[in-house]
Amino acid sequence: MQPIQNNVTESFLKTLGSSLERPLKKDEKDYLRHYFRRLSSQDYDDSRTLEYYEIALEHRKFAKVRKPGEVIIESYNRKVEGASSRSTEYTLVLVVVDDIPFLVNSLLMKFNSLYKTPERFLHPIFTVERDANSQALSFKECFQTQNEDHPNNEAYIQCAIEYTPEDEHQSIKDGLLDVIVQIRTSVDDWLEIQNKVRDLANELHDRDPDSELSEQIHFLNWIQQENFVYLGYCEVEIDTRKRSNQPILVEDSLLGNLKTICHKEDNLIDTALPPVSYPNPKRVIYTKARIKAEIYYPSYMDCILIRHDPETHKGKTRISCVIGFLSRNSQIQGHMLIPYVRDKIEWILNHCGMRRDGHGFKELRALLTTLPRDKLLQMDREDLYRLGMTLLNQERRKTRVHLHRNICGHFYSCLVYIPRDLFDSTLRARIQEYMRVVFEATEVEFDVYFSQSILTRIHYIIHINPGSDDHHDQEQIETDVQNIARDWNDSLLELLKEKKPYQEARKLFEVYADAFPANYRDSFSVQNAIADIAIYEKMTDGEVRSRLSPFQRGNPDSVENQSASFKIYSKNISLVLSDVLPILENMGVRVLRERPYRIKRRGAEQFGLLDFQIARNDSNDFDFKTQGKIFEELFVRCWNGEIETNGFNALTLLAGLSWREIMAICALFRYLKQIRLRYSEQSIIETMIRYPELVKDIWDWFEIRLNPGLADQDDGVLHDKVREQLKLVNTLNEERIMIALMDVIAATLRTNFYQV
Repeated sequence: MQPIQNNVTESFLKTLGSSLERPLKKDEKDYLRHYFRRLSSQDYDDSRTLEYYEIALEHRKFAKVRKPGEVIIESYNRKVEGASSRSTEYTLVLVVVDDIPFLVNSLLMKFNSLYKTPERFLHPIFTVERDANSQALSFKECFQTQNEDHPNNEAYIQCAIEYTPEDEHQSIKDGLLDVIVQIRTSVDDWLEIQNKVRDLANELHDRDPDSELSEQIHFLNWIQQENFVYLGYCEVEIDTRKRSNQPILVEDSLLGNLKTICHKEDNLIDTALPPVSYPNPKRVIYTKARIKAEIYYPSYMDCILIRHDPETHKGKTRISCVIGFLSRNSQIQGHMLIPYVRDKIEWILNHCGMRRDGHGFKELRALLTTLPRDKLLQMDREDLYRLGMTLLNQERRKTRVHLHRNICGHFYSCLVYIPRDLFDSTLRARIQEYMRVVFEATEVEFDVYFSQSILTRIHYIIHINPGSDDHHDQEQIETDVQNIARDWNDSLLELLKEKKPYQEARKLFEVYADAFPANYRDSFSVQNAIADIAIYEKMTDGEVRSRLSPFQRGNPDSVENQSASFKIYSKNISLVLSDVLPILENMGVRVLRERPYRIKRRGAEQFGLLDFQIARNDSNDFDFKTQGKIFEELFVRCWNGEIETNGFNALTLLAGLSWREIMAICALFRYLKQIRLRYSEQSIIETMIRYPELVKDIWDWFEIRLNPGLADQDDGVLHDKVREQLKLVNTLNEERIMIALMDVIAATLRTNFYQV
């Protein structure tokens, strides 16, 4: 049967015929028609017809003489006809090789791994007749009805990639040649691997298998029906008589691409094969290799472990490792047509306790038949039963996580179900990164599945070191993933309903649902937003408030553990950073970082928020319980101009004094200056800051002497304590400043400081 003509190809030939000065010969036209049979309209521009024509002739010229089995790879840089800029220059790679399976996919994999995305890719197959000197005599079209294994079938591959300097061409060609060698090695050993699998299936059958093993045997026979791509094979032995149980590679057993992998890797068992020293006595196990394929499909290869009859190896356990992938042919078959898979599904359905004509039974069957095929092959039927019954009851708008460690211990299979309206690639990547960190994974693969369900399924394959920690709390992981996946506004509403009556919560949510900008949501939790909303709701126009709290971002083991978050709130006014910084510096802190936010509440009101990461100048920790409120009030009083902004304000953090107590000390020193205390204000401030505990005791002495509520207490003990502390003051000037403060307090008979 002749293939349908490609209109793009016919348009190319028609344009070419009118562009050439001579008519095309029949054999030349047939060659071009087949060469461009799969040319896409996206790749064709009629202004480049002559360019395409020249490339096709050059391709044929390269392979004019080609020895049997020879691989020809040519590359050169070419400019688009009529263009002069480098942006229109590209690199052309031409390959001629025997037609072998999965050649196209494997070469495309290689180009993509080199970050050389093909802009145009053609791969016609010709039946080429050659003479004894390997000279081409004719190029004929290779039809599907012909024998695909015809020894004269040759693949002509044309690939146009972005411009690449000529000194990089050789590395590209070496990479393509390596891929072709791997394909050939696998294809050459294909039948031998298949025969070994058949022999192992017969050996298992002769051992009078139970029902589960019988299905595994049927599965081994099923994969031989073009349902598995055999890429490699080897055998390992474990001497059970030795304590180490270290598997040893049977050297002469290597087949397929494991031969080439063995040359690249120092230890094939530890780097490529799955751990085979698993305790499970099952004869057949479906798992994954520890290395990605470089041909056929860019993923970790599937691996079937088949345990030999223990009686035939004299105390040694021999295991065959079959490496490859389920084929494209198997992917179009339903789960109930695959042996071993169908047995597990039937077992679950028979033990679910549901009527076969009931909705629950049909729903469970549908769920099982849409699970990832790898999961159905790798999990025990008991584990699958528990998973299926759990999935049956989770069709609700809630994120769920289902974790399972493979029997060999080198990877986890994790199903994550997320509400479809929340799913996007950013969320998928965030969960993927979380999995990588929590499991200390070497790599995390993923696959996304959409259906009519309200949930989107992400299947993560988490590759780990076999000896890594197995004690992962699935409930905690699910909680963490739920927090990652939760919509910020949904979380805001839920927390508001916990904190407030329902009607009030709804009213606040309607006002603040979209008020917080993206950078705020990235920086702060919903709990922080609730606290900020509570402050905003109490503010009046032009008002400024503040809040000191622990700094909750960054590494808790770093110096940031000694820092705090200081938020300044404003309503319908703008705060100028240059006005804020001097106040904070005089309060004894340094600013490490500042982030401004604009909260636009529904309506005309706008709130400002300045979030400072601050640290104390003395490098001590903040005492949030005793000093938080007085620190906040001190800043607001300074901002409103009610008290001066000077170095005395550092005594709030250093000595725990309130803004009124600081004002009193300032007033006492102002009086001393009037009676000719000869020290400058800066010297006095430095002395106060250097001895904060002494200042605190002097103030407490002031309290006992002059506070009417403490009139019954004796101030003599505290006075003596202060006198003893004065002996520890370093310089005479500092001692005189402190004594002056004590003298003026001693001379004070009464004060209005305590008037209500």
